[in-house]
Amino acid sequence: MSLIMGSDLAGMAAANFATIAPSLVAIEGGTFTMGSSRFEDAPEHPVTVSNFRMGRNPITNETYGKFAASLGANRFALIGADGQTGVEKLLALGSSSAEIRSSLDRLIPDAGEIAKGGAARLIGALNLVHIADHTPPANFDGSGQPAINVNWYDAFVFSALHAVRLPEEAEWEYAARVVRGERKPREYATPSGKLVKTEAHFNAGSTIDVNDSKYPTLPNGLRHMTGNVWEWTRSWYGDYPRGAVTDPIGLVSGDFKVLRGGSWGSNNPGYLRASCRDLLQPVSRSNYRGFRLAAPQDSIS
Repeated sequence: MSLIMGSDLAGMAAANFATIAPSLVAIEGGTFTMGSSRFEDAPEHPVTVSNFRMGRNPITNETYGKFAASLGANRFALIGADGQTGVEKLLALGSSSAEIRSSLDRLIPDAGEIAKGGAARLIGALNLVHIADHTPPANFDGSGQPAINVNWYDAFVFSALHAVRLPEEAEWEYAARVVRGERKPREYATPSGKLVKTEAHFNAGSTIDVNDSKYPTLPNGLRHMTGNVWEWTRSWYGDYPRGAVTDPIGLVSGDFKVLRGGSWGSNNPGYLRASCRDLLQPVSRSNYRGFRLAAPQDSIS
């Protein structure tokens, strides 16, 4: 097998983008107060977010399963990160870790040795990861239920191979809390701004189909921003700034990625607040966590 890289990767991503473009909702940017007075969410601080697009729903089992299968033998992905911004980039796909390691000179000059055996391990600014088949357990395996047991690297590779990205933490909270015409950000990402069982799926036994008609859509067109699954963001976990910021991308590197939104199993209202931050190592998987996509405003004309 030969590596997939450069223009071939770009062509694959462009073709995949067409399949998810209709699910991206335009979110009008603005300035809001991010965070809360609670210790884990503090301090409150002004954030300005530019226009962007966001997935209407978390990615489903059907969508993610087809993606994983479409990779065929090319299940190993090399991920690099910009040394100044920390923004990750998919560099290549290959059929084995050995194939990618033997081609590093072509991919990144002077890269040196990277992850061995297919395990996600940070060596400098490189990660070599393996994308497994998607086999959710019973009660979580409906085609329209959110894809679970997906770690941050899986979600990143999916987004990169669809020419989009994961949302920044600030974008996620803005989309969850801000409704045009309302002076104060909502506490919960529900149509009423309150935590009620008729508007969010939580304290339950498993995930729910993202299109289940029981649950209403937010005024901005998004669904299931509260409950169902915690959602990976692109951002590394770190302390908030104390002053005003515009389009923050957070830390260049870190140990934990931020998740948002709470899950089907959350029974503490605090964990379901739109400002609540969860954090996990990017290699972590569980049936409580999934992801949705984001993209620049100009990604769709």
